Amino acid sequence: MNQPNFFIPEGDYRRMILTGSWQINDVPLNVAEQVRGFFGVSSSFALFISGAKNDPALIRPEDKVLAGIDWIRSETNPKPGEPDFNVYHYFVGSGSAGLFPVYYCGHSGSIAPGWSTLEDLNVYFAQTGSNA
Repeated sequence: MNQPNFFIPEGDYRRMILTGSWQINDVPLNVAEQVRGFFGVSSSFALFISGAKNDPALIRPEDKVLAGIDWIRSETNPKPGEPDFNVYHYFVGSGSAGLFPVYYCGHSGSIAPGWSTLEDLNVYFAQTGSNA
């Protein structure tokens, strides 16, 4: 496995994963920015995370993937015909010493397409109970 791109402290992980059971959590951007500064850039539109519940018994070193994160940004320099949003996917692995490694996957593995329209993003809002 490649080296992680960054680490999330356990407390921040637990602030983002509220419901568990791989249900999608809509993370407020001000919280996301506190976890990792670049999530707060002006082009950020939303951040969604789903994964293992806030139960310490479910966060075990033998687990390979604890959560998935989809970071949605507005396209600031669109090419002709390019959709309005980019979706970047990360996964959170099991960690040690209170730190969880986070790996960048690019557009691969995101729930919505890597290049999305607002309509494409409804898949997140439908699962969180929010409306776009």
